[in-house]
Amino acid sequence: MSTQARGTDRSAAMRIFVAAFAGLWLSVGCGSEAATRFAERRQVEEIWLHHQKAVSRALNGYYRDDEFDQARAFFVRLTGVEIRVDSLPSGDLVASPEAGEDLEQVRNWYAQNNDRLYLDESSGTVQIHDPFLSHTFACLRSSDSAQRAARRQQAQETWRRHEAVVVRALQGHQEDDELERALLFFADLTGIEIDANFFTLGVLPGPGSARDLEQLRVWYARNKERLYFDEDSLSVEVAPQ
Repeated sequence: MSTQARGTDRSAAMRIFVAAFAGLWLSVGCGSEAATRFAERRQVEEIWLHHQKAVSRALNGYYRDDEFDQARAFFVRLTGVEIRVDSLPSGDLVASPEAGEDLEQVRNWYAQNNDRLYLDESSGTVQIHDPFLSHTFACLRSSDSAQRAARRQQAQETWRRHEAVVVRALQGHQEDDELERALLFFADLTGIEIDANFFTLGVLPGPGSARDLEQLRVWYARNKERLYFDEDSLSVEVAPQ
């Protein structure tokens, strides 16, 4: 195998490793990932606009410190678009009239690639994800969203199953210890205890059971989107607000 081919294989292997690591990281930190990503995007946008404004000011003949040079270096590193300049007799570089066309290219590039930009914490600089990784992140976020929806649906189905047990008991129909299990489920999850009469041979609804059931339904209407099925404890939990 040639040196070039081995290098290509190593590069592909590294991409797979990084993508796998990214997937693990997302699965561990999915709770706060969206908020963190939003804050990061805001920072990246502010940095980008700062450099974009520096070029606009240079085109209008206004230069502040070395911000124009910094902006040129920033854009050529990320986008490959070099903001053209003219050299003055003094040796200073100023924005060329053609720099307006370059700035337009930069804006178009940003419109197509801004979702790939991120702020590297170690260097404090804006970087760009490899297209392969960007696609991987998008797929992982979509997969995580689908999993959360499935856990929420499973929790809601569990709730409705226990609610149906209480309704049947109020109508005089019970099987085994299903009512007792439903009472424990609702009390643990919501703190609302359904009135019941406990006997040696089982549990029967109490005089206030119908009233307590209505309280549970009110609670559910307010909190059903927060319910999820915890795969570790195999129980329905309530996500914090």
